[in-house]
Parts: sequence; C-alpha cells; structure tokens
Amino acid sequence: MSNTLIVPDFWILFDPDGKADGSAYAVVQGEIRHATAESAHAMFTPNKRTREREKRQGWRVIGVEQADWNDYWTGAKKPDPEPKEAPGE
Repeated sequence: MSNTLIVPDFWILFDPDGKADGSAYAVVQGEIRHATAESAHAMFTPNKRTREREKRQGWRVIGVEQADWNDYWTGAKKPDPEPKEAPGE
C-alpha cells in the first residue's frame, strides 16, 4: 500500500489581518521541505513560544498554488476566514 502526500507549491504566513508576511516553497528541487503548515510555521518562526503566541493572535500559514501566489502576496486575495468551532467541540 502506498501513500500519496500532496503539498501546495508555497506556504504563506498571514498576520491576523490577512496580510502576507512570509512565503516559502513547499518543495525544492523535487524534495519536500515543508509538508505541513506546522513545519512551514516553524521555519518562519523558529521559537515555539512565539509560534504559539502567533497562533493565539490569529496568525496562520496557508498553502497556495503557483497560479495564486502573487494575488495572495500582493493582497489582491485574502485567505478565507478560519472556520469557527461548533459549540461543544
């Protein structure tokens, strides 16, 4: 049984207002560098306490494809709002 891992072209770090603050390739020369948003966030913000604080403040790492990267980076597109948890979850 084989597993397929699909990663985006880029990871972008967004501040709480939805402004792009950092960007990284997910795959470099055929090698997966950042398979998850969490690993990309660790690259953007190496200090774990700072990452946890950013998460509480609303910073997010979103995967985007090459065709959409420029729109997100320039602010023409904003990330979707985070889904709210249902009561009791």
